[in-house]
Amino acid sequence: MAPPPRKSSLSIESLARGHISYVRLYGTIDETFDPTVLLEAAVGRDLLLNLKAVSRISSFGVRDWVHTLEALRQRTDRIVLVECSPAVVAQMNMVANFALGATIASVQAPYFCEKCGWDTEVLVNLAGGEAGPQPPDTTCKRCGRPMALDDDPESYFAFRKGLPAQVVDPGLQEFLVRFANAGSAEPDQPPVATAFRGRVQRSLTSVSDRLRRAWVFFASRMNSRRRLAVGIGVASALLLAVGLVLISRPSGIPQHQLARFHQHLMAGQFIKAEELLAQFRRDRLLSRELQTLLSVQVTEARTLRAKLHTEAISAAAHAKRFDEVATLADRPVEGAPIDNNTLFLVAEAQRQLGRCTAALSTYGQFEAAAAKLDPADKRLDDAVFWQGDCALKLGRTEAARAAFRKIVSEYPRSDFRNSALARLKTMTKK
Repeated sequence: MAPPPRKSSLSIESLARGHISYVRLYGTIDETFDPTVLLEAAVGRDLLLNLKAVSRISSFGVRDWVHTLEALRQRTDRIVLVECSPAVVAQMNMVANFALGATIASVQAPYFCEKCGWDTEVLVNLAGGEAGPQPPDTTCKRCGRPMALDDDPESYFAFRKGLPAQVVDPGLQEFLVRFANAGSAEPDQPPVATAFRGRVQRSLTSVSDRLRRAWVFFASRMNSRRRLAVGIGVASALLLAVGLVLISRPSGIPQHQLARFHQHLMAGQFIKAEELLAQFRRDRLLSRELQTLLSVQVTEARTLRAKLHTEAISAAAHAKRFDEVATLADRPVEGAPIDNNTLFLVAEAQRQLGRCTAALSTYGQFEAAAAKLDPADKRLDDAVFWQGDCALKLGRTEAARAAFRKIVSEYPRSDFRNSALARLKTMTKK
């Protein structure tokens, strides 16, 4: 029996006035996203999509969103994106066709008050502007001090590069003024606890996306063909650091120690980050709640970095970029060993590069793990044969002979059996 469909993480509200459809999206665009709901809501020739309340977009969501936007373009005359949230802006900066064919009328920019710790999002209008927009001056509603854009302006508005002027039809502009702004006024000054909780929640829910952007940046440095997100990664790392500073301010953690924690986390030095957390606990600088939050961030950061590291190795291996595979393998993620499937790819790359000593060791690690995890793994005979081949090239005759004999006796149906027999005969003659 098929499992019941998962409930969508995204909610949609829509209204139509003549040829205009106005649709607001709330929540997360992920694997539960149902494109038909959005397609059915687009009943007019002109479609206004309000993305202010889109809090997160997963990799599955990006794929479905791009396909849905392409379908919407075929049934509408114009698509206008309004009040795009920081999560949407991040995807527009990373995915070239995320907003392809749509007019980007406005975005929400994250602002932060260094004096009292309050953060908010400020609407930045893009329609009609050909140059990069200047972040507006904003005053904190709690303490009255000037607020600052919580990102690097050039990085945050990078999606604007190469785009023509974003011009919105006057009729659509009038519609937005009359309908879209209803109920979207900035709320009154929030209590300190409410603002703090909101900051914590945003930091936790967006840590994976920010670290992913950071990793794309570093990967692009290693491989000149991957320059999709140059500059975005550094800004993302700084955003995460600022988020952790905000979380930790009420705890009394010295700023120089907190800065070290951030540096360790973003550099992938998770053991050092955990050692600092242990020190914070010993010095009684952490509440139980804050200790949990920071520990979760270290765990999530390590898990995500390991996942992205594995994906990068796999992509490079399938593209036959063996130097890149070897380089990545030499920079493992602390506390997150490479899984066995990736280990085999690394061994293959090392062999292709002629690094027999490294390949012999890696094939051996794969064989030992695969024999326990899945004795029927079809790559086991590959690993054994190439261990013999590498050992022979290194002059380790007995180790090579043992490997080839193992192929003949334990893997009689192996494609390498005849090759192993031929090697054994040659070695015997010598």
